[in-house]
Amino acid sequence: MPHDKVRDIQKKLFELTGSRKCLDAWTPHITVGSGIIVSTEKQKETDKAFQKVADQQSAFNITLSGFGGTTEWKGARVGITTPYVLWVNPVMKEQLMGLFKNIADEITSKYDTFYPRIMEYIPHVTVAYGDLTKEGYEKGKEYLKTLKFKDEINISHIALVENFPDKDVEYKRFYFKK
Repeated sequence: MPHDKVRDIQKKLFELTGSRKCLDAWTPHITVGSGIIVSTEKQKETDKAFQKVADQQSAFNITLSGFGGTTEWKGARVGITTPYVLWVNPVMKEQLMGLFKNIADEITSKYDTFYPRIMEYIPHVTVAYGDLTKEGYEKGKEYLKTLKFKDEINISHIALVENFPDKDVEYKRFYFKK
């Protein structure tokens, strides 16, 4: 996913709000499933399951357009992460919902997750979260209202990350084969 435009928004939000977790945590991405907790013993089995999903999936394009946010993120942890999140909205497509559902049905529903399990899928590309304050959320929301943002991206793989306290590190990519 070329993410220079999204990264530029993340940098500007850092300047305005002081929130930098998005810059530190990982590269811009569309979240398509709950982050699962996998034991070392189950790693190969899990990798095979993701490869199977990827083998049955074709690449597709998504339009990013406009912004959203919440003041009630379920992944917030008192003293660690705040409940304020800002994001770019992908225009929902059948392929994106199908990919989310397939991953949920085949994999993520069978594991514990490190954030609360996604019950209602809201596709998004996060631009500020984690250390975003209420005041920063309001400033960021006002700034995003001034932008006319639209971009097209290609979804060609599933990337898994390892979740560490201060950073998420990409573990493995599974490229779509169909």
